[in-house]
Amino acid sequence: MKIKTPQFLSLGAALLLAPLTPILAQSTWQTVDDYTAGQSGIVKGLAAVDNGVVFSAGSGTDLAGIPHAFVRRTLDGGQTWLPVLDLPGNGTATSLAVTVGQRSGLVFATAMLRSMKNIQWNDWVVLRSADAGTTWSPVDVLTAPNFFAYPNAVVEDSAGRVFVGGRFGDTQGRQHFLTRRSLDGGTTWATVDDLAGGFNWATGMAATPTAVFAVGRIANVWSVRRSMDGGSTWTTVDQFQPAAAQLSHASQIAADVSGNLYVAGWAQFVVNKAVQAHWVTRKSTNGGLNWTTVDNYLPPATPAVNAVTVDAFGRVFVTGGYSIGGVSHWITRGSTNGGVNWVLTDDVAGAVAAAAAASDAAGNVFTGGAVSPAGVNHATVRKLVP
Repeated sequence: MKIKTPQFLSLGAALLLAPLTPILAQSTWQTVDDYTAGQSGIVKGLAAVDNGVVFSAGSGTDLAGIPHAFVRRTLDGGQTWLPVLDLPGNGTATSLAVTVGQRSGLVFATAMLRSMKNIQWNDWVVLRSADAGTTWSPVDVLTAPNFFAYPNAVVEDSAGRVFVGGRFGDTQGRQHFLTRRSLDGGTTWATVDDLAGGFNWATGMAATPTAVFAVGRIANVWSVRRSMDGGSTWTTVDQFQPAAAQLSHASQIAADVSGNLYVAGWAQFVVNKAVQAHWVTRKSTNGGLNWTTVDNYLPPATPAVNAVTVDAFGRVFVTGGYSIGGVSHWITRGSTNGGVNWVLTDDVAGAVAAAAAASDAAGNVFTGGAVSPAGVNHATVRKLVP
């Protein structure tokens, strides 16, 4: 099976396949994958292609206590799943992100694995598949002389350039907001953006026809970096931190077909001398030049805001979770009008926070994370039923 470059449906054709749900609070989500390697599992990344192909990337621990990084695939929109990549690790193994190239059709997955060079080191690993996930080969490996080697995000732009962004540690204990690029479909790689500091890391990436974006935190501040020349040079186009706050973090970025950008994350606010952690979504309508906050939500407890996606109809979905009273909640907030209004569209109690989100050109929306039946984490994918 070969995945071709995604052919986007017209809006009219897409509506026949997945009618727009105008009131997200009435939307129905269903679990379409529930997987455990034995003792545990969690989904960290998702990629959806409009012919029903979805990849999930994550990690799990088997019954012998061995960690595994994995990629799973469905060819029928989530009805059936098969493992296509399984990397057992020596103490550490997790897949963090997966994408299908919009131009090349190549599949890229990223992982953190315990280094073969030193048991105290970890490897930043990028893997590539040219046959829709059937076979894989490592194409970029960076060894961090400590535990910080997290290639958290991967994206291919419309010119076929591949970018991986993440968190990388050096011998001095500094953490780097790091972006690497390949100009030849993943065969060779070079670092194109590197900001070293105490708490610097990239966690999300997105590409538009005119720019590439990397988001995360720089010196504990929510940061958005942009390149308009294919990754050769980068500038910071948004740093968001409320007054008197100590921490803020941009988790993920997504773009809609009109070029609007949405960045989701969390930020601390100081209210009446008390620190509150808010669930935040910010939007740019002019390619990242200017930003406004379109969702500032105070959940019942400190949130984990991990992923954002925009579907074919312009609906925005931000997913994550929180824990209160010993009960964890996987929640997704959605907006049908570009972030003007938001509703809670999914709430799964007893689940670890969702960590990933993806949507395809046919309007199908997926979120991924972990649920915990009987106290065992299962790598879970949920799908929005129109």
